[in-house]
Amino acid sequence: MAAAVLMFIALSIKELLNIFFYETSPFQYQKFLDMITTSITIVVVAVPEGLPLSVTIALAYSMKQMFNENNLVRHLAACETMGGATTICTDKTGTLTQNIMTVMRGYVAYKQFVLQGTAKDTAEIERVLPKGQVLSQLFAESVALNSSASKKRVPVGGKSDEHVVKYVGNKTEQAMLIFLERASQDPMVIRSRIDPQDVHRFPFTSARKRMTTVARQGSVFRWHVKGASEMVLEDCAYIHCGTHVELLTPESRQDIHNTILDMARNRLRTIAI
Repeated sequence: MAAAVLMFIALSIKELLNIFFYETSPFQYQKFLDMITTSITIVVVAVPEGLPLSVTIALAYSMKQMFNENNLVRHLAACETMGGATTICTDKTGTLTQNIMTVMRGYVAYKQFVLQGTAKDTAEIERVLPKGQVLSQLFAESVALNSSASKKRVPVGGKSDEHVVKYVGNKTEQAMLIFLERASQDPMVIRSRIDPQDVHRFPFTSARKRMTTVARQGSVFRWHVKGASEMVLEDCAYIHCGTHVELLTPESRQDIHNTILDMARNRLRTIAI
């Protein structure tokens, strides 16, 4: 806009000098109308070219100011919206919590368990997963093998000379491995019993909504599957009752389905194994 005004003033001064001082041309309104048209053309051309740059600079400045207020905006276009927000409601793990997940409830062989984070949890786990039972061994093997999380030595507080051994990887899988330890099972020991060459993993995908691991033990191939509860349940035809396997009846299937819905209503992430 300023460039257009300056152009109009400069052309007007030049034309007035030619008319009144140098007397080289007569006074004509058409020349001044042409000057206005030229100035408007500059505005029409300059605004579309400069506007995106001006908006980007303004949004980048806003993004920097919001970052100084501990509000990280990943997309510049969201600065205006986020800058006007007064309340942010979120349940994302790690935003308002410690980024730690824990197994709280479960359903094993028609028996439910609830963990409270107390010393009584050990007896509760022993009730549904007795030591030495075939189901307990299968459960431990499935959780340990069908997981991408693992134990590693990581530095403490960024110090290279201090390390601690902890689980790293997917938070849900970490919770399941820790639960296995609370059931007096060592996931890393279970993994070490099987040659890595005999284990093949199909990672979790949003399309399949499950993770599958195939483990070969001698001449036997065992598939371990975990994923979205309702989808895994739909593919199941049998259920392990602790000591034996029986056909999954429509009544039993509905009972498990109701248990899944009840857990989901209580804001729990449900996973079927």
